[in-house]
Amino acid sequence: MLVILLVRGSPEHSVIIMAALVGAAIGLYAFNRYPAKVFIGDIGTLGMGAALAAGIILGHIELYGIIAILPAFYEGFATFYYSQIQCVPDRRHACHHPIIREDGNLEPPKGAERYTLAYLLLSRKPMTEQQLVRTLLGLYSLAAIAAIILSFL
Repeated sequence: MLVILLVRGSPEHSVIIMAALVGAAIGLYAFNRYPAKVFIGDIGTLGMGAALAAGIILGHIELYGIIAILPAFYEGFATFYYSQIQCVPDRRHACHHPIIREDGNLEPPKGAERYTLAYLLLSRKPMTEQQLVRTLLGLYSLAAIAAIILSFL
């Protein structure tokens, strides 16, 4: 988002917000890469998400923001679908307890294959935690690159 704001000549206040988020993300990454030592949880995620949304809205780049976070929409829709429409009572428990195989690969519990994006990926190919994180970061990177490319058009 910072690149898009800079390229499009967006208002300075939105650039400052995004630059601060980039700094916070770099600092967090130093402690949160494998094996993670710090978990920001819902409070950190909500705070960073709110700041991201504020920078996107103030910078008038809402479309590119939506494109950049497309993988997160799967999580939102799956959460809504399985908790409100399917009314799966143990979804939260299943999401917190992946199966760890003897070879170190992860797989979703039986019946939970579509509860989260991570479980969807693991249902197609069991992977280690590091491989899964790289795959998820790759998906977000592809979405971000698509947003950057579209901002030039």
